[in-house]
Amino acid sequence: MTEVVQFKIIIYNKIIFMKKLIYSLIVLFFFSCSDEEVQYVDLSLSSNIEDCVITGSGTYEFNKTCTIKANSNNSNYSFAGWYEKGVFKYPLSEYSFNLSGDTFLEARFFTDDYINSIEGYVLYQGVRDARAVKYNISYPISLSAGVESTISYEEEVSFDALKIKTTNGSISKDGKNKTFRLSNTEKGSAIITFYTDNSKVDFSFLITIK
Repeated sequence: MTEVVQFKIIIYNKIIFMKKLIYSLIVLFFFSCSDEEVQYVDLSLSSNIEDCVITGSGTYEFNKTCTIKANSNNSNYSFAGWYEKGVFKYPLSEYSFNLSGDTFLEARFFTDDYINSIEGYVLYQGVRDARAVKYNISYPISLSAGVESTISYEEEVSFDALKIKTTNGSISKDGKNKTFRLSNTEKGSAIITFYTDNSKVDFSFLITIK
């Protein structure tokens, strides 16, 4: 079985500090390891936000070094460093790290422009291996607050295999009809995770509510 990874990159609401706007590109890596001696991770990176670019696509051996790079084509943006769970990690836009476990990274940019509020956006949601086909879930998923929505999936999994974590509002699951019903009333996010029978993460995806 090939080692797989699913990652998400999102840009959080901008944080205003000393009239400087902080931009955070969030990279989440979720690993699901097989018992084979050699495993590989496929990374496919892209951005649908103008002026924000992340590079580093390729196939990497698990527990080896990979390199990603965050750039902006906007001369008003300056790179502010890589952060892991809010802790500063590296000052340069090109960052190499070991693919040895789950990772939460931020690539921060700032500008002198003062803006009161900007909505968060999903930049990219990548799916590894054949998981997207297995569950028949399209990407990215972005919903409007206050509007009830339904997301369907196709894989036959047990009701208890579906786990949900949401920042606000409510999400209910229907194991029989294989759907999720979302009724979030405020902006935020939710992570829906499918687990295997032995409680390992099989597939996880992010929903943003704007």
